[in-house]
Amino acid sequence: MSALLQDLRFDFRLWSRNPVTAATTILTLALGIGACTTIFSVVHGVLLQPLPFSDPDRLVTLWETHPEQASDFRVASFEAAALWSTELTELEALAASRLWRPILVQSEDLISLTGASVSPEFFPLLGVQPILGRVFAQHDVEPGSAPVVILSHGLWQSRFGSDQNILGAQVLLEGAGTSSSATIIGVLPPDLQVDEPLVFGPPEIWSPFALEPSAMVRGRRYLQVVGKLAEGASIEQARSHLRSISQHMEHLYPESNRGWSGSIESVSEQLVAPVRPALLVLLAAVGFVFFVACCNAAISLLSQATTRRQEFAVRLALGATPRRVGRQILTECLLMAAVSSLLGLVLAHAGLSLVMRHAFATLPRRNEVGLDFEALIFSLLLTLMTIVFFGLVPALRAAKAHTYGALRETGVASHAGGSQGGRLRQSLVLAEIALSLILLVTAALMLQSFSSLAAADPGFEHRQVLTLRLQLPRSLYPEKENLGQIYQRMRSAINTLPAVQEIGLVNHLPMQGASMSTRAAASSAPEEPIQIELRGTSNSYFETLDVPLLSGRDFDSSELTKDSSVAVLSQSTAEHLWPGEDPIGKTIRVDWGAAAGRRVIGMVGDVHHHGVRSEIQPTVYLPFVQLPHRAMVVVIRTQSPQSLIADVRTRIRDLGETLVVDEIHLLSEVVATTIEEPRSRALLTSIFALITLILAAGGTYSVVAYSVAQRRFDFSVRQALGARPWQLVSETLKVGLTQACGGVGLGLLGSILLARTLSGILYGVSSYDLRTMMGSTLIMLLIVVLASFVPARRVMKGDPASDLRSA
Repeated sequence: MSALLQDLRFDFRLWSRNPVTAATTILTLALGIGACTTIFSVVHGVLLQPLPFSDPDRLVTLWETHPEQASDFRVASFEAAALWSTELTELEALAASRLWRPILVQSEDLISLTGASVSPEFFPLLGVQPILGRVFAQHDVEPGSAPVVILSHGLWQSRFGSDQNILGAQVLLEGAGTSSSATIIGVLPPDLQVDEPLVFGPPEIWSPFALEPSAMVRGRRYLQVVGKLAEGASIEQARSHLRSISQHMEHLYPESNRGWSGSIESVSEQLVAPVRPALLVLLAAVGFVFFVACCNAAISLLSQATTRRQEFAVRLALGATPRRVGRQILTECLLMAAVSSLLGLVLAHAGLSLVMRHAFATLPRRNEVGLDFEALIFSLLLTLMTIVFFGLVPALRAAKAHTYGALRETGVASHAGGSQGGRLRQSLVLAEIALSLILLVTAALMLQSFSSLAAADPGFEHRQVLTLRLQLPRSLYPEKENLGQIYQRMRSAINTLPAVQEIGLVNHLPMQGASMSTRAAASSAPEEPIQIELRGTSNSYFETLDVPLLSGRDFDSSELTKDSSVAVLSQSTAEHLWPGEDPIGKTIRVDWGAAAGRRVIGMVGDVHHHGVRSEIQPTVYLPFVQLPHRAMVVVIRTQSPQSLIADVRTRIRDLGETLVVDEIHLLSEVVATTIEEPRSRALLTSIFALITLILAAGGTYSVVAYSVAQRRFDFSVRQALGARPWQLVSETLKVGLTQACGGVGLGLLGSILLARTLSGILYGVSSYDLRTMMGSTLIMLLIVVLASFVPARRVMKGDPASDLRSA
């Protein structure tokens, strides 16, 4: 123990004599450990960790697709889900869910909730057990059964004070077509994360429903369906069987099922497939950072081992055994690894908290991400290997050198190292430059892609627009016929505020994902109907969002009734139905409402309702009173959106209506959430690229500085014989430029090889963009030249006479 303490004291004294070198090496390794552990923890939690459900590998989702409808929503009809539950023998169990937006009535408060209605098989299929009470059973959905609900853990805490005696309590709920009191029968666990693709959510409250297609309108698709594969069954077998079932359904119900087919996919695959390429790119990027950090530390350790040859020789000459010297070196390496690892753990904890809060706000399974000790152990082992291989082994070799020969080395000669060590240092710098260039190209492409997404035209103007959702309780407003008038009165009242420039109403706000799908056809054409999105709007909605009116006109106030038979089409809808013709005055058949035909009064520009990367969907706009409208979204154009919120609330309250006002957002914030993931990806890759550039510059500086120190005697002799300083500087710069050219060549080759991986996550820029690669190459060369020029200047400032006297 005393020998160990003596070694530790010696190591600290050694670090204090050269604190910059020691601190730089430790910080470099800690940064690599922290960054690698942070990103691997995210990747492990999202991509590698099993889903927190029973038999997660057997869980699948099922939905219906149509060749003419590209939608982000994977939903199915009631009749399809019911038929799958009985005919699809490859499934052991099947359950369905649908969105439910109830209002919780508590005393004088009306609280809008996000809910899910699920079939009784849902929770047993997932293996979810409540912490209080029970889950739904079949008798809960039988005719005449009393309404029951299950609470999420968050709602139980926030609205019911974590009451342990909550079971059996009654809650008054508005929604799902009813206004009634329901009995609380259970509370779900706190760590349960049930969201897409299992349910629209995450839900705060759950209710049961029976999977009975007879009570539903045929062809309406809004159910999310989840199943569990039977033992021994495969997804391919189920997919083949689904095709035959779809053909049978099309034969039975051609009007509602023509062209529709069933699809099936693993839940885990559907959940993480959209983010897998981006996370793998980030994992590769942080792997590059860690490797470059290890290379940088290795260069420093190799240089230290060579320069300490005389120290080891003196200690051996004074009687120290090689074993004793080796133990001291091992202690020094382990101490450096321990300090680097401890600091890396602190950086990983802080970094994970930071990136999850700011960079991965919309990541799936984000609640399951935690500090991954497997990644930490891997990083620690790799760090220890780096220190041992590049610090311990060279130091031991130096310690075993001939003592007499080492003691005779003086002055600059003592810095001379073997050619093998020099080649290894140069190889490490070459690898640093290559990896740094790959990361620099990747970061530049990510930034351009994000810039293109941010600048893309969504089809409307989202700046300086305030949005809020209004919901009218059924118990207070039982007659749907009056709702349109109430919303119009609210619109008129808000419009009188001086700061309001334009105001409109819509049932589903763009970029929030919600939509209604149906079919439409030209009345005069025998062609098959096309799939469209249906949206309900008021007059002035298009003007409020600056959606261009290409021809015709908007709705007027007299047409905002349940009986009007007019429609406004998007440009893509008109081109599908009447290619090359003016649609104004023509008649369109829409599978909605009682109107046999609707007269087209206007055509507006196309809108990216599901994000700028999504395909344009043909859209038909109807007067909002003709669509389900107990909840409507108000859009207000104003110069000061934030300051208007309080005035809008006051104006609504002054009308004397009792309703829920929630989901108050700036429309620009809603749009920003659709590009949150590309923004995070661009930010993190840029940070990683900057780190590797700094490390590569440091590695180049170290090698060139070491080369200058080795050849100081040679340079002094040549200066004494008449060599010009600029000649010596140019010769010194060749060391850095030679490494730069080799590293840049490998880096460009690596960037080209990785281009196909990047192509799927870029927008508006080619992964083979020549300007990006050339620009990144120039930046890399400039950094290497600057890093090489700093030690090269020492040659010009050196005193040849003094160097020759000390040699």
